[in-house]
Amino acid sequence: MQKRQLVLLSALIAAGFTPGCGCEEEVFIKIAPRIQLEGDAAELDQDDGSICTDDINGCELHFGAVGLATQGSRTLLMANPSHVNLQVYDIKIDADSPEAPRLSTNWESVGSSFLAGKSFAPFKVYWIPEVETAEEVAIGTVVLVTNAENSTTLLDAETCSDLGALGACGEVRVQLFGRGVDNGLPEAKVIARVGQDAWDDGPCDFGYVGLRGQGACRVEVTNVGERDLLLFGAELGFRESGRDDCQTCSGQAWCGGPNGSCVAGPFAAEETPVVGEGFPERNPCDEDTRCELGQFCASDASNPEERFCSSEAEVPDGMSIFAFDADPLFSQDNPLVVSPGSSATLTLIFKPYALRRYTGRLALKTNQLGQRNLAIGLIGVGHEAPTAVPEISAVNDGDPIRDDNGTVLVAPLDTVAVTGLRSFGANGAEITGYEWSFEESADIGAFRPHGSHLMPEDASNVTTELGFQNNAERWIRGVDTVGTYRIALRVQDEHGI
Repeated sequence: MQKRQLVLLSALIAAGFTPGCGCEEEVFIKIAPRIQLEGDAAELDQDDGSICTDDINGCELHFGAVGLATQGSRTLLMANPSHVNLQVYDIKIDADSPEAPRLSTNWESVGSSFLAGKSFAPFKVYWIPEVETAEEVAIGTVVLVTNAENSTTLLDAETCSDLGALGACGEVRVQLFGRGVDNGLPEAKVIARVGQDAWDDGPCDFGYVGLRGQGACRVEVTNVGERDLLLFGAELGFRESGRDDCQTCSGQAWCGGPNGSCVAGPFAAEETPVVGEGFPERNPCDEDTRCELGQFCASDASNPEERFCSSEAEVPDGMSIFAFDADPLFSQDNPLVVSPGSSATLTLIFKPYALRRYTGRLALKTNQLGQRNLAIGLIGVGHEAPTAVPEISAVNDGDPIRDDNGTVLVAPLDTVAVTGLRSFGANGAEITGYEWSFEESADIGAFRPHGSHLMPEDASNVTTELGFQNNAERWIRGVDTVGTYRIALRVQDEHGI
């Protein structure tokens, strides 16, 4: 960068000889975008919003005293006093700011790439202090890069081009000051619940969930601290940092596919079992040991320090392995406030699409001191439903007699026993539950003749006899009515599928 010496002229209007002018010199009228900056007078507790000493030089924005782990905010008002558009190329926190990790703006969500003439645009600057100081100290800098004619520093052509500027550009810097004070702290306690199971700090272990089915996990966030806990955002999935061997990717995109194309996150990890062997050994990774192209580095749900390479989980278009039951509505501008002693609950859904183990992560952005990002692991296994094999095992305590179509022939009052002994679970899972039924609903499909009251003696046993109750409510073994019967069997495996 070099100190700006030249004036940018968006347009020049030359006036030549004019009747009655009486002069021979040319007059140049400068039309160029300019920038002005102010704060909010009420926030700053002053008569006006002035924050700069001279035009846009020496600009300072003061937060005053802000409680530790509390979000302080200040309004910056950017104005364009000229008649032409002001192009806005970037507004950011200087990466060299002492408090850079704890400073942010909302320009990305509320701002625009240009500011029309004679207009203004307010945006917020946020600071969440973590250290108490006796007085205000310099905490960082907001940098505004535009094509303003009065920018304080002219940027080089390459930098401007990288920012999308067609011509020259420059920056204005606003110094930030603040003081952290200890007024008590928030503290989050997280519990993940799946059914009757609960885990402090997670993970959400959905267990085995049948394909085309879904599991649910409730994540309860309780504030056991002394000050309000703020939730600024929630995201499901892993992010992959940039890598040198995929130059075309930026931000949170990663290199996926054989051509190293860019894929936007976040994403879930998947592992495919080997028949008869279970899940294969994981390929470890870390910041120094990167995964091959087409994979990213995921974290184990129970032990985040254990990281492994994975391809992005394959799902149908528009679907997700892990999802929110209802999208969170809180944000940096509108955080969810969890007061001391109260709780907030998020419900997560797991929908497997293949017989694989899936791993994900819930990331909560908070104001908790030293733990701005709370992460809870997610894990679930896609499981095929077991196969029910209902059979008639005996008629009158002997082998059943069948017609040419394989239908068992019985007469009224013949005793009939049915069994599900040959039912089996996927991947060797044990069958632990049985349910016999004559229900005629569409999803069951069983039936019995009109007027029949035939039912299983023990509907939850692997083998049971059929019978009915007479008018005296006495149990009678055997079939009660002539006709055709179809009994249905549902089974459940050891994983609850």
